[in-house]
Amino acid sequence: MAKKSEKSAYNPHWGIRILIVVLVGIILAVSVFMFEDRIDSALGLKTSSEQAEENVAHGDGEANPDSQGDAATGVIEKEDLNVHFVDVGQGDACIVELPDDKTMIIDGGDRDAKDALLDYIEQNIKDDEGNTITYFDYAILTHTDADHCGSLDDVLLSYPAKNFYRPNVLSTYSGYTDPDADMLSADCEGKSTKVYMEVLEAAYQSNPTVYINSYLLDPIVPEGISEGEDGYYSLSFYGPNSDSYNDSNNYSPIMVLEYEGEKFMLTGDCEKEGEAEFVEKVNAKSGKFAVFDDDYAVSVIKAGHHGSRTSTGEAFVEAITTPQSVKNTLIVISCGEGNSYGHPHQEKLDQFKAQGFKDENILRTDEKGSIVLSVRYDEASGEMRLFYGAGAMQKTPQSGGGSGSAFDIRDYLRWRYIALAIFVVILLIAFIVPVIKKMNIKVKVSSKRR
Repeated sequence: MAKKSEKSAYNPHWGIRILIVVLVGIILAVSVFMFEDRIDSALGLKTSSEQAEENVAHGDGEANPDSQGDAATGVIEKEDLNVHFVDVGQGDACIVELPDDKTMIIDGGDRDAKDALLDYIEQNIKDDEGNTITYFDYAILTHTDADHCGSLDDVLLSYPAKNFYRPNVLSTYSGYTDPDADMLSADCEGKSTKVYMEVLEAAYQSNPTVYINSYLLDPIVPEGISEGEDGYYSLSFYGPNSDSYNDSNNYSPIMVLEYEGEKFMLTGDCEKEGEAEFVEKVNAKSGKFAVFDDDYAVSVIKAGHHGSRTSTGEAFVEAITTPQSVKNTLIVISCGEGNSYGHPHQEKLDQFKAQGFKDENILRTDEKGSIVLSVRYDEASGEMRLFYGAGAMQKTPQSGGGSGSAFDIRDYLRWRYIALAIFVVILLIAFIVPVIKKMNIKVKVSSKRR
């Protein structure tokens, strides 16, 4: 029998190859269009905030779940810290549920936010028995603007405060005598608005212990628990650093709430002047400001003055973060949808992006409504972690480099791209390789004939 030539011996079976390519293409297409989110999550391709938002969308984002662990497993139970940035439109209101079951309110939004704020407290802020609270342990008024104190009087009439922190500003409303005028500095500003008077009047009805906002204040800490022990938290004051300002926004205190290594920077409407004083003391490593060393990094920044161009400046941000930490830092902006001030200002968002903050880590109440961040036990890691809704914030490992230089593959990689790459590889194997092989055979045959 005649021997087959090399040319005719190779049969690529094109029909089978086409069928395989089509089947693989269908399978990959189905996986992308129907299961991409699940595959991305399973492969760890979703960033922490994306995973958190997905969990909240699926109804898993409870504000205060019972997730302290199980004593039977040997896991130490630790209480949650919950920080509620309440959507009060164009204004500020923050409620903190502390690990020792104490509660704190910082500002109260504008007058027209009264019902929304009171409803939020009734529905979401509970005592250790699950009942709506009857009082606040701490109430902090950052400054005298109506969008911060407008509804705080109504809140304090319904939920009296045991401790009241107020700005170094004298109420000069006609016919009203400021109860603590003698505690204020002689050169402080006077404010004659009715809304400021009303919040002072409401606060003093419960005969609280009164403090004047200042960097000199002792931190708020739990009773009977020392630093380093389970359940220890602190709210430390780093401003204001002067007694008098031309812009009353700068009377706002600069505060850091810390629990289990997670830090929340809260600044009211503090602007350039107040921030500059803070940064100067940080750079000088002066007294209590020495804590802000080169490795100091907050987990959350509540953007000053609703994301205004005049607050949360570059130097201020650099003082409380590192070039590597910003990729994991959340920024919360409290502002009203379509507000007339244009908050947050685009140049401020551009600044955040230039400094390395991720777009998905900028959380705005005008887009997301009330925002709840928690520090609680994470069963998956066996550690206390920062949560946004039900999703633990997975901190991306950072490498050196300048601001925003750290690389996160999850920013660029998704299952759809992996699936496409797989399909291309199969396509090459199925069609290009046989063509190349046939060309090689032709070359060999031609050379033999010569």
